[in-house]
Amino acid sequence: MDAVPAPTARLVLSNDHAGLAELAEWLARFAGGLPEQTVFRLNLVLTEAVTNIMDHARPTDSEGRIELACAIADGQIVVELADDGPPFDPTAQAPKPIPASLAEARPGGHGIQLMRHYTSRLDYRREDHRNRLRMTLPVDPPPEARPAGSDNTLDYRHIQIFQGIADPRIDEVLASSRHLHLAAGERLIEAGQDNHYLYLLFDGRMEARLSSERSEKGIAIARGEAIGELSILDGQRTSAHVYAAGECDVVAVHEDDFWQRLAPLPGVLRNLTRLVTQRLRTSSERMLHTLAEQLQYEHMKKELAAARDIQMGLLPHGDPLFPQHPEVEVHAHLLPAKEVGGDLYDAFPIDDEHLLVAVGDVSGKGMPAALFMMRTVTLLRSQGRGRLPDEQFLPTLNHLLCEGNEADMFVTLCVVVLSVRTGRLVLFNGGHPPPLLSRAGGPFEAVTGAKGALLGIMPEVRFQSRDLTLAPGDRLVLYSDGVTEAENPQRDMMGQERTQADLDECPAEAPMASLVASLIEGVNLFAAGAEQSDDITILALRYREA
Repeated sequence: MDAVPAPTARLVLSNDHAGLAELAEWLARFAGGLPEQTVFRLNLVLTEAVTNIMDHARPTDSEGRIELACAIADGQIVVELADDGPPFDPTAQAPKPIPASLAEARPGGHGIQLMRHYTSRLDYRREDHRNRLRMTLPVDPPPEARPAGSDNTLDYRHIQIFQGIADPRIDEVLASSRHLHLAAGERLIEAGQDNHYLYLLFDGRMEARLSSERSEKGIAIARGEAIGELSILDGQRTSAHVYAAGECDVVAVHEDDFWQRLAPLPGVLRNLTRLVTQRLRTSSERMLHTLAEQLQYEHMKKELAAARDIQMGLLPHGDPLFPQHPEVEVHAHLLPAKEVGGDLYDAFPIDDEHLLVAVGDVSGKGMPAALFMMRTVTLLRSQGRGRLPDEQFLPTLNHLLCEGNEADMFVTLCVVVLSVRTGRLVLFNGGHPPPLLSRAGGPFEAVTGAKGALLGIMPEVRFQSRDLTLAPGDRLVLYSDGVTEAENPQRDMMGQERTQADLDECPAEAPMASLVASLIEGVNLFAAGAEQSDDITILALRYREA
């Protein structure tokens, strides 16, 4: 299938029925200025297609989303829909037989036939694990002009309050009313002001906003709709700002002309009531949807806060972390970002001589990352306690993390095993930034040689450890990439060089808690007020005399 021609209007919807109201608003903006019959067919076909996706192609393990792209070229409307649900080809559905009688009729199954009927072409393909449906509809020619008694006569058949009504008195009112042409962005109505006009949108599209902020998402007003009707009905001041979303032609009917000359015509007040009711219903649906989203958001915040508390409670605390081992001084700190992440650290004795410290970083954010982090800590402790880690330590841990990991989460992990008697250190690394080592108060340098991929994705991965021996006074710092990838307002990253320089500035004799605090302060100074986007975890270790 060819690409959707440019210029293209796009929309992304969540794969649930609450998105249908947003689709209707977006379609009203896109179809502004098209012939009524074309708008009718496009609305029917798009709504049917999106509803089919929501009913039959919704992902089972996530909310999912639907992407729409629409363009008009060479008298054709080209629409492409893409969703990440299970395979569903509407073009492969067999046509449902037409019942012989009303008694034999059954609901459902005719939507595909309507789509086939109203489109000139309907294509489906499965690409990159996504459904892609492409529809082509012809654009109807503009309606013929109505016979006019003068050049000032307007075709009002598409104006909602005049639907089904033909009366020369309408022509007279429209001809004597104010005719306005608005450029894109020009304001028609200001909120909080007296209004004495009923505005009829003959051409173009407009938006109603509660504030004057241009960035606010407005309520679409399509060609043929009336504006300012509430002020005319209740005599109150206007409640919203109304702006032209493009070039617009509007007729302003004074309230006296409306009540004295138009309202008495059969059908006008009925149509106006329908318009007001429809808008109130749409407003209520938007309000209920917004309220539901707010309640869901508040509930999610409580769940994430609880997850963060559980995470932090799972980690070891204390200064130092091994008070029963004066041979080492260890301090760690995790500075969480606003959103729940997956950073972790751990520190526990393996036996009377050996200690294990680790720092890790789980992929992603939110509840999945928090749960995978807890699983990692639990497995790390179960594999590390009571037996000295060997070359099978990370492969075994990786294999256990791969089991049941259908969400494809992963964790980077740096693990250090230290003999407090000899200073011998074994370093294991699974895709994590290398630790930084300072010998005898000298500059910090990266400890390389321990190699391995991140854990949790591929069960058959090899890891290579690194052995070295610490002398009294040597310092080792483990950290997460929240340190080196911290950004300033210019989007520059802190990087490893700045990290090492900040560590070098801290006196060699300073406590490990001071070293950690000094690095955190260096990160904050570099960020210069930029929001922290990732967890920051630092663990510092000093080896003393055995």
